[in-house]
Amino acid sequence: MKKLKPLAAILLICALVLAVFAACENNPNGETDDPSNPAVKIKVAVLKGPTGLGALQILDTPAEYDVTVASAPTEIPGLLTAGTVDIAALPLNLAATLYNKTSGNIVLLNVNTLGVLYLLERGGETVSSIADLKGKTVYASGQGATPEYVLNFLLEKNGLDPKKDVTIEWVADHAALSAKLLAGGANIAVLPEPNVTTATAKDSTVRVALDLNKAWADATDGGKLAMGCVVVRKEFLKDNPDAVSKFVEDYTSSVHFVNGNPVQAGTLAAKYEILPDAALAQKAIPNCQLVSITGNDMKTIAAENLKVLFDADAKSIGGALPKDAFYYGAG
Repeated sequence: MKKLKPLAAILLICALVLAVFAACENNPNGETDDPSNPAVKIKVAVLKGPTGLGALQILDTPAEYDVTVASAPTEIPGLLTAGTVDIAALPLNLAATLYNKTSGNIVLLNVNTLGVLYLLERGGETVSSIADLKGKTVYASGQGATPEYVLNFLLEKNGLDPKKDVTIEWVADHAALSAKLLAGGANIAVLPEPNVTTATAKDSTVRVALDLNKAWADATDGGKLAMGCVVVRKEFLKDNPDAVSKFVEDYTSSVHFVNGNPVQAGTLAAKYEILPDAALAQKAIPNCQLVSITGNDMKTIAAENLKVLFDADAKSIGGALPKDAFYYGAG
């Protein structure tokens, strides 16, 4: 081995130091050029409400995840298509729509929220089954979205024509419908959590008459109603497979934490403005059906739900059923 002369050694050391400083300056987050580096900081978007609750520990890990909290599902597509975020939680039908609109550039990582829809009745006990809705007026929010398709599907499966046997009155949004129910302007309403917890807490005459998650299972021979999911941009997944795999593990751990620790999770939900206050979150979490279903189970559940939506209105999922490549980790 040749020995360097003192001056040459000094120059070499200086060059190495400068190279280190340059690398740090160009990459302040400590990320490497290795595309499969699991330490890459992932940009994530979640929604306020149930679909964001499962990610509370992700939000509480700022060193690894840069999280944006969106107020409405309509904010998510632009973030994904522009590459502003890498991974996002959103409604299942919107995930399929984006998959179709981006020519397959969206990949489904998990189903993160099962059915959060409930039928409430104020001041009576006239409804104990879907069939009991015949001849009644039902108020609902979410026209043109999953709630409408779910309600129509359940009515039809129970022998009722949504256009003839039941009067469905659509209200602009969940908050407006909740206010209408509490003010006495509606006696039967379909609402999601956490609006259900809020309504029943504010008015003792409001009760949960039907769990539409159970009604879905009854109508589909044990199938699960999937409403929320987590997706990743295909390019990001291709460049960062290890980072995505770690994210799925972290997300699953987060869901277990939230379900098992509603008090602590409620505090985090308020801190990150996923729900308005900790007490509401603590009460709502057990009814929010938070899960992290992956692989073949995810594919089975998601595909069954998307087929129902497709049959009801193909436009609800972007005009076509997603292909196998849509389902991450499924055979």
